[in-house]
Amino acid sequence: MSYVNFHALNVGRGDAFVLEIMTVNETPYIVVVDGGDDLSENKITPTDFINEKKWSQIDLLILTHLHHDHVVGLLRLADEINIKQAVVPYPSCHFNIEEMTNKIAKQSKEVIELYQQLLYKLENQDTQIQIRPPFGLQKKWSFGEFTLNHIYPETGDPLPAFEIIEDIKQNHMSLHEKNEKLAKFDVVSNSDSSVWMLENEDKEQLLLLGGDALLPIWRKLVDRYELSPQGFKISHHGMKDAMDEVLLKQLAPTWALITNQDKEYQMFKDEWIELMEKVDCKLLVTCDDPNTKWITSQLPKIPIRER
Repeated sequence: MSYVNFHALNVGRGDAFVLEIMTVNETPYIVVVDGGDDLSENKITPTDFINEKKWSQIDLLILTHLHHDHVVGLLRLADEINIKQAVVPYPSCHFNIEEMTNKIAKQSKEVIELYQQLLYKLENQDTQIQIRPPFGLQKKWSFGEFTLNHIYPETGDPLPAFEIIEDIKQNHMSLHEKNEKLAKFDVVSNSDSSVWMLENEDKEQLLLLGGDALLPIWRKLVDRYELSPQGFKISHHGMKDAMDEVLLKQLAPTWALITNQDKEYQMFKDEWIELMEKVDCKLLVTCDDPNTKWITSQLPKIPIRER
């Protein structure tokens, strides 16, 4: 029997997912999407999870965009686990950046440098690295009867965070200008986020993963495609700039997942529950039980099982 176990790791306010794709082969295909941050409060890291499952390699690694809570956990993974293929958001972003004075600019400088470190680690272990569209051509990755489709961005879609990197690389700027640019990078990086859809051979949309894609991206996608996912990973940790009642009614998922930390969960819990009742959708939040290390859903089956 073929099926997919979707594991959402409890990494606080961050994203880290593992797809365990079971086909007619006895050995599952393993896909990791984002890595969370590497904070002491994490219940589990992607590397810990892979080791606990005793898997020897990752078939595909996906990074949706450049923010610490998606990138950092992948560095240790690239040190310790064999990764066959990786899909990354940008070509090399290598350039020399002076020490920034603005706090947010410092964070952006660091995450760009961490991205370069990740590329180096992947190259060092001979991972087949592919750049997502619009830089690369490949949009589909197949595993038996299941396919992961890259549906955003496409050629012509704006990439404001990447444009900032290119602007700094190609132009002579004062330190003040670089601080301003890199502070803005942190704000707009979500607008560069990849969106992925998991389908089976019957074209049933099993899972929609949007990284931190914001509402303008979702508005484009519901116009471009007939989206009707069974499961929907709500982007940007359930914030209002990434989801609303209109979007959820358009997508009409059976269940939705929010990745967040307990502090924000308590702030938005009632609001989220009320919204899900309006759209008749089952809600799961990675931190809703302090003892939960990860949440698992067997696709296309439900219910969700907590671990």
